[in-house]
Amino acid sequence: MSASRYSTPRRKLYRDTENGKVAGVCAGLATYFGFNLIAIRLIWLFGLLFFWPAVVYIVLALIIPRMPENLFSSQEQREFYRGVNRDPKQTFGSLKLRFKDLDLRLQQMEKHVTSKAFDFDRELRK
Repeated sequence: MSASRYSTPRRKLYRDTENGKVAGVCAGLATYFGFNLIAIRLIWLFGLLFFWPAVVYIVLALIIPRMPENLFSSQEQREFYRGVNRDPKQTFGSLKLRFKDLDLRLQQMEKHVTSKAFDFDRELRK
């Protein structure tokens, strides 16, 4: 993993040209705010009836920087950061539960390894 990957902020607004149709503005907004991409596109298309969203889209396409190629190492990491943007409390709550489960499993393994039965089994195998 390169050092530049860690220096690039992941919680910044980028144009997502990989998932975008025109310039990636709608996809970037959906990723940054954690919204549904299709909903953002439908709202933008409905707004085209009033002309101003087209002007705003062009301005945003010129202002918002393009998303770096290797910003996320996997789709799972991308979804995690999207969840952090959408609902950080729920995302970190689920992480807390995952780590609690891992901690309990580790405690059970430590209990087994330090038990007399483990020592007895190891002596029998010798």
